[in-house]
This record gives sequence, C-alpha cells and structure tokens, in this order.
Amino acid sequence: MIGSDAVMMYDLHLGLDIAGCGRLRCKDLKLRGSASGTRFQVTRFWEMETCPSCGRPYGFARADKTLYLGNSRQEALEAFAEAEVALLDFAAAAGPAPFAA
Repeated sequence: MIGSDAVMMYDLHLGLDIAGCGRLRCKDLKLRGSASGTRFQVTRFWEMETCPSCGRPYGFARADKTLYLGNSRQEALEAFAEAEVALLDFAAAAGPAPFAA
C-alpha cells in the first residue's frame, strides 16, 4: 500500500482474519475461504479508506479493478508484480508523499 492506493493478491481458498484496533469503525475482519471455485484474485485499489488510529484498510475504496481472477498461482504472481511496478511508477511520478522528509 502506497498512500491510500494498493495492489493486493488473495488466495480465495484461505480464510481472512484481520484484527481491528476497536477504535471508531475498526472492527475485526473475518471472511471464510472457499474450498471450491476460483482460487486467486489480484485487485488494484484507489483511495482505500483506512483506520486513522492503526492504518488498517477498512475494505472500502473509491475504485477498484480486478486484474486477475483464476487458478494459476504463477499468473496471479505475474499480474501482481506487473501491477506493483505500475503502482510504484505512479507514486514516483506523483512526487514524494507529504510526510516524506
């Protein structure tokens, strides 16, 4: 995650269990995995909402785009790597973050 933008890769067969800090809207996030169906998903997010206390993403974004959805781990990793490079290039073109020294 860079600023409020991110690229994430999910294994949809595994569950998700992320503890929230309990402040404001930051609650535990738990999702069950699925033993059947598509396994991997790579998604690009723009302007994700995060907890102001701990920084954990709430799971909401202004926009998102699925870049890969399929069963090939290798293809998912390639899609993730390509999107990560694009995100880093985008961040570099935008200039330093306001908090950078």
